[in-house]
Amino acid sequence: MKVTKVEIRLASVDRSKTRLRAFASVVIDDCLKINNIRVIEEKDKRLFISLLSVEQRVKCSSCNKKILPTDKYCSFCGASHVQNFAEQKFKNLVQFITPAISDEVKEKVVVEYKKQVNNI
Repeated sequence: MKVTKVEIRLASVDRSKTRLRAFASVVIDDCLKINNIRVIEEKDKRLFISLLSVEQRVKCSSCNKKILPTDKYCSFCGASHVQNFAEQKFKNLVQFITPAISDEVKEKVVVEYKKQVNNI
């Protein structure tokens, strides 16, 4: 498998308030497109990518419906819910199976991001 196209959209946010730098779309073998890959800058200025993920839900203690761990109240029964940010977990929707394709995607996204930043 080969990365055949990379598109970068720079994030329009205050760089001092977030480490998010851009969003990328990657096409693999001209047949699979992965959107909304996040390009994130670490404190030491290294870049990494984060694939699509969703926040996992927890059960309300009153009605057993699934709600976000960060919700103050259950949206189904209205019961008060203790916000627990430690319980906040994310589940990847996309995952690379082989290290080779993972490394190639990361490398090409970072290279394309740096090209765009240098053109500004």
